[in-house]
Amino acid sequence: MKKISFLDGWMRERFGPIARTPALDKKEVNLPDDFIVDTARGPEAIGAAYTGYFGGGLAYYRKEFALPEEWREKNVFLYIDGAYMNSQVALNEEYIGKNPYGYTPFFVELTPWLSERNRLEIATRCCQPNSRWYSGGGLYRQAEIWLGDSLFIHPWSVQVTAETVEGIKETAEGIADGTVGGTGAEKARLRISFGVTSRRTKNARVSVRARIYAIGTRVADPVRQDCGQEPEKDFADSLVRECEIKMTAEAGRETAELMRLELENVRLWDTEDPFLYAVLLTVEEDGREIDRHAQEFGVRSLSFDAKDGMRLNGKKRKLRGGCIHHDNASLGACAYPAAERRKLEILKSQGFNAVRTAHNPVSFTFLNLCDRLGMLVLEEAFDCWERRKTENDYHSFFAEWWERDLSAMVLRDRNHPGIFAWSVGNEIPEFTGSMRGLAIVKSLAVCVRGLDASRPVTLGQHGVLNRQLLGAKTDLTFEQLQAVVPEEPGVVDGVDYWDMWTENGWEQLDLAGYNYIWPRYGTDGVKHPARVIMGTEIHPSMLYDYWKAVLNNDNCIGDFVWSAMDYLGEAGTGRVEWDPARFDKSFVGEFPWLSNSQGDIDLDGNIRPQGYYHKILWGLDEGVHLFARHPEHTDQEYWGTGWHWEDVSREWTYDKEYLGSPVNVYAYGDCDEVEFYLNGRLLGTAAPERFITSITLPWEPGILEAHAIRDGKRCAQDRLETTGKPVKLALLAEQERIGADGLDLAFVRIELRDEAGRTVTGDDREVAVHVEGPGVLAGLGSGNPCTPENYGTGRRMTWRGRALAVLRAGKEPGTLCLKVSAEGLPEESLTVEVSAVLAVE
Repeated sequence: MKKISFLDGWMRERFGPIARTPALDKKEVNLPDDFIVDTARGPEAIGAAYTGYFGGGLAYYRKEFALPEEWREKNVFLYIDGAYMNSQVALNEEYIGKNPYGYTPFFVELTPWLSERNRLEIATRCCQPNSRWYSGGGLYRQAEIWLGDSLFIHPWSVQVTAETVEGIKETAEGIADGTVGGTGAEKARLRISFGVTSRRTKNARVSVRARIYAIGTRVADPVRQDCGQEPEKDFADSLVRECEIKMTAEAGRETAELMRLELENVRLWDTEDPFLYAVLLTVEEDGREIDRHAQEFGVRSLSFDAKDGMRLNGKKRKLRGGCIHHDNASLGACAYPAAERRKLEILKSQGFNAVRTAHNPVSFTFLNLCDRLGMLVLEEAFDCWERRKTENDYHSFFAEWWERDLSAMVLRDRNHPGIFAWSVGNEIPEFTGSMRGLAIVKSLAVCVRGLDASRPVTLGQHGVLNRQLLGAKTDLTFEQLQAVVPEEPGVVDGVDYWDMWTENGWEQLDLAGYNYIWPRYGTDGVKHPARVIMGTEIHPSMLYDYWKAVLNNDNCIGDFVWSAMDYLGEAGTGRVEWDPARFDKSFVGEFPWLSNSQGDIDLDGNIRPQGYYHKILWGLDEGVHLFARHPEHTDQEYWGTGWHWEDVSREWTYDKEYLGSPVNVYAYGDCDEVEFYLNGRLLGTAAPERFITSITLPWEPGILEAHAIRDGKRCAQDRLETTGKPVKLALLAEQERIGADGLDLAFVRIELRDEAGRTVTGDDREVAVHVEGPGVLAGLGSGNPCTPENYGTGRRMTWRGRALAVLRAGKEPGTLCLKVSAEGLPEESLTVEVSAVLAVE
């Protein structure tokens, strides 16, 4: 089927929670669009901290269009990759379909209702509270038109699997596209299954031809971030195999068929060498092409067992994973390809090799980029089943819709080599000791395996049991209980309720996802020697304990920190409290908390202290990194949620009143000891504990240095420096050129600088931005997790001297000019070229 982007020229009418009230605004938008992100936040928001103090509402999207000549005599489908939520679709005032779940893709056929002039309407309703995080609202992902002839291959009918991979070798010389490097195999036996749908009244005898191209990580379609629809043109020099079969397409139905073929000298997909192939399937009748579908895939060998853990292409691997939500900070839920790429590139640079899509399916663009960047994916379907977690969440629709939604995720995504497992739920109350839950998990697993038998099925389950059981044992809240990891989690008065209540459920699954219970990795390995475990969520405050447990237990294949990146909503759950009166008060933060503040990476993509530590812990950073606690809190006791990290920063600039005051200083590094110098004077030497070296030093302005010593030699150093007052703005574009496709983004870092050009972290200013040229300001934010500011105003306070502007390209080439001003500082400007999109990159 031919895919046509359907992103531009929508009219959005936005309402509050009650549609009968007057519209808040009406304007033309180009998708993706999140109608919630630029609305006012406040303490009165019904979703409160869990939604980041954003409200809800309704939005109607309308698009009027004349019937294109190309659509005549075709079967026409509207494809929506994600619409949040309770979507209803009408064409020419006729209701034609709906999709309650806001995260699964769906399509509706338009053919019977099309006319010469058309009016397409999609209503989305975001009733709060509906999630335990910021969901966004509206048509926030891709929208496409799919065109098929009287015979067509539905994209979701296609599956390519490597049934066998033989002769794996370390160096892939002269394989596939003739390049050297990566991991190869002598041959792979491929199974290509597909369906040909007929809208005819008679059977048709057709040929189906398969051509396989070695495309590597190249992109032909920048909007979809994939191989495009004409690989025979874009990758003509990379054809490696072709074959053809004859089949009968039965009238009025989909006819399933499959091919088996061998691919020799294969380049395998791997996290360090993410090599892709594409198969072009064409349906031909009497020598004429009727339909085509290009499908990317990767060839890899993947196995799991309790003895060897996870093996990818024959090598034992540990998952260095992180949980992520779907938002993109100031862009809201909008799944721009450039934003998804940036997120993944930052994660890869920090050492992550896996992500868990908590707690819902992600955009197809995100998965296409995972395949290209070498990121393993645990794709998750649901956060709840029949029992609710919030009033308006998916529990109301689960019984009727779970099979359709779960199938949509698997059918859309089963060809992605990056996906290593499917998760059917997160922290599901029914899973623990419920016969109904046991029946549900069995049905879910059977559904997944019926669509894709090549990957294991799991879910993530917390170690805290039912509150009715533990209520008499403790006054702690459920969330506070999760932050406590006892020596025997799930064991009460000597009875192992965790094992008793989950054993039957785990028997229905292939992998066991443990949330926050690292002490059970080893003990359950003894009790259940065939069970393969992964830490599907772990506390940032206990990274060392969790990772040590992963390394010490072969049955544990890795873990996923909560969270890899800060996200909107679940606000303040990673905070530190200094006021004893506020200790243990609440799991979440009061307004103006905005984000969770738990990530290795903040909202703007800056590395947080725990991110530096995590990379060292994984053995991927041999450097040393300096941090200090503000002298106001030297040696002070604090309280954290368990998802927190100590409140330190890379700053050495304080008010004069702190001159001579003691400051707690920390150096993160894998070394034997650290020497600390202040303005050239050696003030102390200390040895690290769990990769953290701590010392207390008197503050004075100047340069603080740390020199790491390993085996008697200096191996790394770092420094913090006292800065002056901000005197100028610095604009740093991460992209100097972007494509004129109406979708590409440029990320521009805004920094406050002193006279010496150093970033000033302790004297924040409000910046105002203005964009001129072929594009718009898509977002403006900072890494600040606790701010009352609203997005969409074109103004933002820097946080620790930094802010981030995001520019969206238009469809005309030219020069985008970003102008930034701040009170007391000269205006700065920067240009970004908007160029014609290259065919293949």
